[in-house]
Amino acid sequence: MVLNVLLVLLMAVWDGKTFPLPIDTLHSYDTYAKERKALTSCVLAKEIQLNVPTTTGKRAVGSPNDPDYAIFGTVDYSISMDDKNLQPFDRIALEVLPTINGTGIVNLNLQLNNATPAQVGAHLINLIPNKWNHIVYELGELPREQVKSIRIYTDIKGRQPVTGVDSVQYSIRNLRLEQTGYQAKERGWEPEDNMVSYSMSGYLTNGHKTAVVNRTHIGKPYSIIDIDKGKAIHSGKVASSAGSIGTLGLIDFSALTQQGSYRIEVDSILSEPFPIGNDIFQPSAWRVLNYIFCQRCGCEVRGIHDACHSDLYADYSGRSFSYGGGWHDAGDLSQQTLQTADVAFALLEASERYKHINKDLSERLKEEACWGLKFILQCRLGDGYHASSLGLLHWTDNKSGTFDDIHTVRTQNHAFDNFLYAAYEAFACRVLGEQHPLYPSLFSAAKEDFEYAATQYDEKGILPYAHIMEHTYNTPPSLFTATASWAATQLYILTHETSYAQKAAQYISYTLQCQETKGKKPELKMKAASLLYTLSINQENNSFP
Repeated sequence: MVLNVLLVLLMAVWDGKTFPLPIDTLHSYDTYAKERKALTSCVLAKEIQLNVPTTTGKRAVGSPNDPDYAIFGTVDYSISMDDKNLQPFDRIALEVLPTINGTGIVNLNLQLNNATPAQVGAHLINLIPNKWNHIVYELGELPREQVKSIRIYTDIKGRQPVTGVDSVQYSIRNLRLEQTGYQAKERGWEPEDNMVSYSMSGYLTNGHKTAVVNRTHIGKPYSIIDIDKGKAIHSGKVASSAGSIGTLGLIDFSALTQQGSYRIEVDSILSEPFPIGNDIFQPSAWRVLNYIFCQRCGCEVRGIHDACHSDLYADYSGRSFSYGGGWHDAGDLSQQTLQTADVAFALLEASERYKHINKDLSERLKEEACWGLKFILQCRLGDGYHASSLGLLHWTDNKSGTFDDIHTVRTQNHAFDNFLYAAYEAFACRVLGEQHPLYPSLFSAAKEDFEYAATQYDEKGILPYAHIMEHTYNTPPSLFTATASWAATQLYILTHETSYAQKAAQYISYTLQCQETKGKKPELKMKAASLLYTLSINQENNSFP
């Protein structure tokens, strides 16, 4: 029931695929931390004002080897602590009101500087605009015996082009040190005394079902509570599990296979509700999909950012190619083309997984994958080259021909990348089908990218990577040849051309030689080469591997 209700809510909130899902903070660690009351406190500052422009009118400049991974400056406020010992306090608390007029994500950094330069603690605070935010920063095991200063700062990262704001005013009040008497467990795998660690996504009906508690509960009785029935339907005693990560209290309720919503109870400790069912990961799929959607570049994401970065370019052979599109990197505004391809492939795999389970989710996954696929095709420069990556921290004016245009997008022609591009493009053709508008471009790109990769590798072997910034530069030969073989297999399944199956068998031979065989039974050794050869003569096999 919990799973079904949640899915209905998620789909209702999605509302035509144009709005991000709201952030659910009800059970976040931050929410629980704010509920802990302070026993004592010491006020450091009553009121602080930070007026932060979003841009300086000048170009942001970074290091010579990564010039556009840059900000426009920093605005900060520091409180001198004169080497005080803050060990009696376990958290810093404050209230922050960020005032903006427009769309934007606002945050603030809180930094504690100890006497030893390496012992610095920093906390990035995400804020809700135009309301007072109550903030707590738990210090935990952070060294604070000789504190030099406490610093509040934010980086200037540019103005969004349409609805962005010109400045942000941060009103800060009641900056204080607090003692709560609570020390969170920061080391090891063992949960705290009052906690049950369980799979918050739930458990598969016929799958293995375990939860972990502190060793102090070993031998104590536990119960699995059926929420709908309001009673325990499974019980046992907490077992001992000793291993390389320490001794834990283990609850194993794999015998419970009835679908429903449950809680675990041990020593009067109750877990939050969780489902048991055959398809428990749909809420997680929606949330991950929502996160990827929120990272879109070149597209308005309502409430987060405008359409952006259309003034990024890769220069190749006398031409400039747009690098706006795909998805921003996880922690900043950077881009990596091959990682965009990785994500698009994962979305397509998930779409196939759900096409007979949840059509709406399947189609939405496919739609988001196409956003990435368009970017991959856009980044093909010719002759095997792709616009490959850009380090980026700031917003631009999104207008071509102005002073802040960026032309430092890296370009690369490497066989490993092209093998993967070809594999993903071929897989996309099969998922989308011949009637899809992207099919012709993806089909020709798959064959061309594979040819570029195979020609380079067959003639020159594994070449060094042109840019150390690329995330694939440390790929070992065994993974390289396995990737080449997999790419050839994808092309064979798509085209039924025997030459691809022969390439797949050829490339996998090195990977097979890298297998550990000592102490292994002969029948357990991979038979990939023979399987691929069988595939090469069985042209009727057009099923998904």
